[in-house]
Amino acid sequence: YQMGGGLGLRGYAGYLAPELAENGNVVLGYRGNSGGAINAELDVDGLIRLRPKPTRNWLHIDAYLFGDVGSMGYRQVTDQGTSQLRFAAPRADAGAGIAITIKKFWKLVDIKPLTLRFDAPLFLSNIPAGETDHLAFRYVLGINRSF
Repeated sequence: YQMGGGLGLRGYAGYLAPELAENGNVVLGYRGNSGGAINAELDVDGLIRLRPKPTRNWLHIDAYLFGDVGSMGYRQVTDQGTSQLRFAAPRADAGAGIAITIKKFWKLVDIKPLTLRFDAPLFLSNIPAGETDHLAFRYVLGINRSF
């Protein structure tokens, strides 16, 4: 499961992102308060028309291709005991997904639309331990979109 929002590399949701620090220690770079990412989506609704007449007024389906690249910052303690900010090696993913948006909830007109996402990051630049292929079927479920 992955929440929509900043620094979201869909292929690395739930991944500890180990990084070998300069002092030889392994640092887990899956969380932090600094980092950067570029996320892109190419909407392919023009190629795939999913608008059944019974649901067209209350349901919208988007199909898209995506790519993400980013790096997380982590703190490394030096031999002198000071803490320095370092950035992990960039990681990237790419794949396809669909987003289903429920625009109306029957007579409940004050409820905001709800978007459910299914993303399949098929390519990972850095594979998790135990995996052997950069190209494989993986999936992430999410709620709402960040853009």
